[in-house]
Amino acid sequence: MIEFRENTHTYFVDGMITPSVTHYISEIWLPDKYANVSRKTLNHAAGYGTKVHKLIEFWNEKEDVPDDYEKKSYEGIALRRYQKLQEQNNIVAKYQEVPVAYIEDGIPLYAGTFDFIGTINDKNVIADYKTTAKYDGKYLSYQLTLYKKAVEQTLGITDLEEAYCIWLPKKDLGNIIQVGLMNADSLIKDIKDYEEQHNSGR
Repeated sequence: MIEFRENTHTYFVDGMITPSVTHYISEIWLPDKYANVSRKTLNHAAGYGTKVHKLIEFWNEKEDVPDDYEKKSYEGIALRRYQKLQEQNNIVAKYQEVPVAYIEDGIPLYAGTFDFIGTINDKNVIADYKTTAKYDGKYLSYQLTLYKKAVEQTLGITDLEEAYCIWLPKKDLGNIIQVGLMNADSLIKDIKDYEEQHNSGR
């Protein structure tokens, strides 16, 4: 059982507190990614990104899009840009915003929530929505590699052919960019080494 408590941004897997994919990326591989960005700016960006995610999720589920946004707002523009990309690339969502975890030897190693699994141009893919001003392919490579590994274990989905970013920055038309995946076993070894060093230092 995987539970995500949004108020504390904490994952529990079978009752055990489990670090997130984001935690490990910021601790192990990209520790300085947001070093020069203020907490206020990060919180504002996160709030905007969350709202865009929700609008797309409602749209893909064919539910009524919430009325609490204006079509001329950045969020409304992002949704329309997504709709255009969807039409051009035959995007079909099968799973959205599902928490997954990777467990080894009965111990949850990490958890996270992927944005999208479905088809893009008739290929089975995992994808992440990003609303950042700059595209960060390296971050996405870590993120989607670990998500894909957890998806295979948690949901038994083993036919994902590719990974993509559906990029919807405020001042651009948006794009779909293929993300190169890494060696998942190598990343998992990095996580285990990190935890071993971290625990031995306590």
